[in-house]
Amino acid sequence: MLIHIKVIDSDPNSFTKGDNCVYYAGPTNDGPTFEFLKKTAPKETENVSQPPKTKISDEEYNQKPNTMKKFKEECLKKYQHEEEKLDENYMQTEAEKFTIGARCRLIGTEYLGNIAYVGLVPELKKGYFIGVKLDQPYGNNNGTLEGKQYFDCPNNCGFFLRPNEVELGNFPVYNDDDEM
Repeated sequence: MLIHIKVIDSDPNSFTKGDNCVYYAGPTNDGPTFEFLKKTAPKETENVSQPPKTKISDEEYNQKPNTMKKFKEECLKKYQHEEEKLDENYMQTEAEKFTIGARCRLIGTEYLGNIAYVGLVPELKKGYFIGVKLDQPYGNNNGTLEGKQYFDCPNNCGFFLRPNEVELGNFPVYNDDDEM
């Protein structure tokens, strides 16, 4: 198959100097012909990275339905309402099944570790939490929250979760040599 490619360029500052330029890949008598129109790049002074913003007053915005502000307010109300329903003993029965030192896995992940704390963590929410010392640094703390130490582990190896987010089991201990 023979291809004829035609580039039309009207930019006087480009490599074609404003003339139409035709490129060939073999004879043009046969085969399909493709035309490519080259568009010129925006001027350096133009900022095309962000579209122009529409500005409206706070009053106009507050009258609109389905705004991000209203969505966030509804989510916050729902969260606060759910938080008010919790009492200090939330998930206590589930937490009593966990013992310090037991092997576990964070549900929905492959993260393995040991139970390092079972109890209340007022810095987070009402109710019971499980503190996990992970085998690898996939956590978000070192067993300390807001200056209070609940358990000891290296940085980023600690995690606090609700009991229904932790699975007990006879899981293997992670070993750095396993990756080879």
